[in-house]
Amino acid sequence: MRSTTQTHEQFAEFVEASSGRLVRTAYLVLGDLAEAEDVAQEALAKVAQRWPRVRRMASPYGYARRVLFNLALEANRRRRRDPEPVAELPEFTGDDDTEQVVARDVIVGAILMLPPRQRATLVLRYWEQLTEAETAKVLGCSVGTVKSQTSKAIQGLRKVLAEPPQTVYSRTT
Repeated sequence: MRSTTQTHEQFAEFVEASSGRLVRTAYLVLGDLAEAEDVAQEALAKVAQRWPRVRRMASPYGYARRVLFNLALEANRRRRRDPEPVAELPEFTGDDDTEQVVARDVIVGAILMLPPRQRATLVLRYWEQLTEAETAKVLGCSVGTVKSQTSKAIQGLRKVLAEPPQTVYSRTT
């Protein structure tokens, strides 16, 4: 009985330590907080089913992240809906951090316009700070595919961010 209790406690600690990071990562891929929370919860549920084996892995978080990306890409394929255009970005004045918030929203909107695979590649490479080889392993593709998807994603971002702000798209819940 002691080992079962200990296993549950270890999993609870893992969830507490990694759930916020998984939700943030899923949000960057999906662009919808509620959906990101759902996908992160589903990923943790799948990890829980295999926890006795996963906890002995070199990186339980790496395994959870891979499950998360598979689920997020699957959710994107299921959704297949077009982003909704925003007519204009609001004008703000003041000495607060509003400009930074607006700039962040423009960048997130631009990222959300990318195809899911490119978005996932950017998140893994620059948010999760994985190497090309680690990214390829998580996505189940070659390093060459990671390089080309990253290059295409950066080109896409440059193109979108060079356009006037009213053409930037945003997903709403």
